Order: sequence, then structure tokens, then C-alpha cells
Amino acid sequence: MKKGAIFILLGFAVFACKEPFEPDLSQENLRVLTVEGYLDTEGKPSELYLGYTRRIYGDNLGPGSTPAVGADVYLESSSGQQYDLLDQGNGYYLFEQDVAEDDTYQLKIAFGGAESYTSDLLRPLVSTEIEDINFEKDARGVEIYITTRGSREIDDFIWTFSETYSFSPKFVSPYIYRAETNEVDTRIPEETIYLCYRTLVSPDLILETSSNFDENVIFKKPITRIVPGDERLSTRYSILVSQMALSPEAAEFWEIMRQNTDDIGTIFSPMPSNISGNITNDQDPERAVIGHVSLGVISQRRLFIGVQEVSPWTNDLSAYFDCELDADTVSAAGFEERFATGIKFPAMAVFANSVIIGYRSALRRCVDCTLRGTNVRPDFW
Repeated sequence: MKKGAIFILLGFAVFACKEPFEPDLSQENLRVLTVEGYLDTEGKPSELYLGYTRRIYGDNLGPGSTPAVGADVYLESSSGQQYDLLDQGNGYYLFEQDVAEDDTYQLKIAFGGAESYTSDLLRPLVSTEIEDINFEKDARGVEIYITTRGSREIDDFIWTFSETYSFSPKFVSPYIYRAETNEVDTRIPEETIYLCYRTLVSPDLILETSSNFDENVIFKKPITRIVPGDERLSTRYSILVSQMALSPEAAEFWEIMRQNTDDIGTIFSPMPSNISGNITNDQDPERAVIGHVSLGVISQRRLFIGVQEVSPWTNDLSAYFDCELDADTVSAAGFEERFATGIKFPAMAVFANSVIIGYRSALRRCVDCTLRGTNVRPDFW
């Protein structure tokens, strides 16, 4: 089986200003368990999220979810073999098991001895491969799309993606102030602050049914759009798209969730009464539970885009709109006063007769990209 790494995170949506939606929920049902995740059967790391819904109206309440922590979670095969999910904290549970795709399973969730939950019978689905991933540039920016194909067995799909991009701050400086020697030195590679990497996880629910298209070919399905000037394309960009096959029941659930997200702004807001899922409370089968867990092999494709491929691309530096170099030159006598607090960094060397006589300084956030990302280069980069 294929090996690799994936970060599956279904269920986060961007909160937007919407008209308040107040479903008919009794007071005791306002705290409802939500379960979201797609567990990969080939051993690629994937995550399940457990949380509790909260109202978006009333006193001291807002959008979002409260993580459900401390649960014992495992997948159980038809023969009784258990595959544990590791508690990662904040409601996330890691699944990293290679299990047989020709077996059936149930997800088990237990909160101490108080309550437990069980999923419906899960049959692993093997997604078809993503046939192509590419992009097109136009006046509205860069649109990234995929082409894939369904089959008689696999008709419904959901996609998630993560984006990683490199970027630089307003001022690119290789210099560092060392308090122990009161000197400005050249940074070693591990101390680099002028090239960083940032990873973002998709907030959207992207769904499609292949039977809606000729020969089941989903052609150039839009995944995301990067608007002109976006920092993500300032140097180099990568997107990893994960394609997951859904059962008809799962597809119906996620379509309702998508519509609810569009209406309310977040899937962890109060839910319409027609959202249920495939999770049941063992002690009280009538108790509300919202969520759907799926199981199967996930298809992935990665795309890289260099800034030269979308040239001309003018980077919007609004994050550094007020960044300026200080006018004065700081000589050795002033290093401690200017740099010891860490508020100002040496940003540009000043030379006289090819010799550095001092430095012009700038605010740290204008020089240090590690405030917004990491200087550790990703393995896939």
C-alpha cells in the first residue's frame, strides 16, 4: 500500500456576518457532540475532531465549538480487533493505522464511564486517483483546479487541501545582535529570519458528484483562488489536495453541512433538525449527535507554483505597511541601547570604504519572518 503523510481536517469554516439562525433546540440539547473526520486506511496520519456545539445567540456565547477532550477513541473491526486513536489534545484524535479495506468497522467513543458513542457500520471506500492538478491565471488572480473521474462504485467526493508558501519580510537582513558579546554578527543558517514557510489548512467544504458530468469526468473542478497581490505567490507556493470518496449518506450529510455553513457561517453553530449523521449515543439513541465519520483510501496530488510562473505578480505588503528603516546609523557604541530589548533589529549594513561602520535598524516584525511562520524548510519543499 502507498505510504505518505496527510493532515485530514474536515469541518472548519470561516465565520462570516450572516443573519442569525435559531433552530428549535431545547435547552438541554444546546450542548451537542459533533464528530468529524475521514480516517485513512493506509496508515497515513489522519485526524478525528470531537467537539460540542455552542449557540451563536444569547448571553456570553459565540460561534465555534468547545473541544471534547479526554475521550477513549478506537476503531473496531468486525472480528473485534481494536485500532486506537491517539489523543492529541484540543479535541483532536490521531489515527495512523494500516487496516484492511475488505473488512467492516465501527468507531467507538467513550467519555469515562459516563457516556459512549458508536458509529454505524463503516465500509472503507477507495477513492479514484486525481488525474490532474493545475492552475490558470486571469485578471481575478490564480485559480487552482483538479480533474478527476468517478466510477460505478465511487460517485461522490469531498476535497480538502493544505497550502504551504514561502515568504520574506519587508527588510531582508542576515544580521543578528548577540547580547553576550554586544556585537552584530552574521546569522548562521538555523538563525535565518529572512525566508520563512507558512502552512494553512482549507476552511471550505468542497463537494461534487461525478454522475453529474459526461462519462463521470469532473473536469477542472475549482479548489481555491489566489487573488492578485496575495503573499502566497510572492516567492513559491505549494498546495496538497486530498480527495476522499463518500458514501451517498455521507455525501448527503456534508451537503447539508455545506449549505448550513453558507447560511450561518460555521458548522459548529446550531444545526437544523435534519442534520444527524452516523454516530449514536449508546445510552440514549434518541439523544442528538451531529457528525459523520468516514473511512477509506485517500488520493492526493501536490502542485508547486513559482512566482515566475505567474509573473508579473506584485506582492501586497499590507502586513508591513508602516515598516521603515530608522534614519540614523547605529554604531558599535549604540548596539546595546538600540538592540538589547529585541524591539529593534539590525536591518541594513552601512559601509564606508567597503567596511561596515554601523547598521540602520527596523522594528522586529519588519525584519523577522519567524513571527508569522517557520524558518524550517518543509521536507517536501
